[in-house]
Amino acid sequence: MSVVVIAEAVEKGLYNEGMHPVVELRESEMNEVKIIALGRSDTGYNNPDEDDYNTDFSSAANAKTSREQHEKGAFGEAVVAKHHSDDYTIHGLDDELTRSGDGGVDLEIDGTAVDVKTTDYGYACGRTPLLKVKQDCHRENMERIQNGDEDVDELMYYCVERINETTGRIIGYITASAFDGVAEEVNEGETYRAGEDGYNWTSRADNLVAEPSDLWLSYRDD
Repeated sequence: MSVVVIAEAVEKGLYNEGMHPVVELRESEMNEVKIIALGRSDTGYNNPDEDDYNTDFSSAANAKTSREQHEKGAFGEAVVAKHHSDDYTIHGLDDELTRSGDGGVDLEIDGTAVDVKTTDYGYACGRTPLLKVKQDCHRENMERIQNGDEDVDELMYYCVERINETTGRIIGYITASAFDGVAEEVNEGETYRAGEDGYNWTSRADNLVAEPSDLWLSYRDD
């Protein structure tokens, strides 16, 4: 596995969208993703105060939206896991069903905790894919790192663009510590780079945002 700093490739005129690894999931892998997403959607990920795991979504539309969001997240995790696996298969996905989520850790790569962020908006639809992390989540992650949490010495954020139902593009990754120094605050209701082609994204929460040029990129050379 080789690594390139995207900003350096841009500076040298070597960068192009084709550098980003594209990973396709097989039907069996997509079935696993959907099963994990369904389990997450119907547990306390959505309703931690209830006495049981049956979530009341208020409407069928809300239930469908929740499951779609969880599927998008699990899809991105599977893409990263497959890219980094020795046998090019998905493994190590978090399939534990809990009431409180995953604590910011989706999987581990070579012993390092990974948090995958998946976006539907990217190069395939003429947009710039952005790495977005909620401000409160990032603060909690940094506290865990700085306090010497025994489970998290460092954390990597991965950005994955979902190209279509079965194919994803790895945009890049960055450590939480490095992200802390380059990310831009975009609060709820604010628009990032308003009016600019490929951007013009309005945040639905208090987020921290990094662009592809802020990230590192790993690609298979085997």
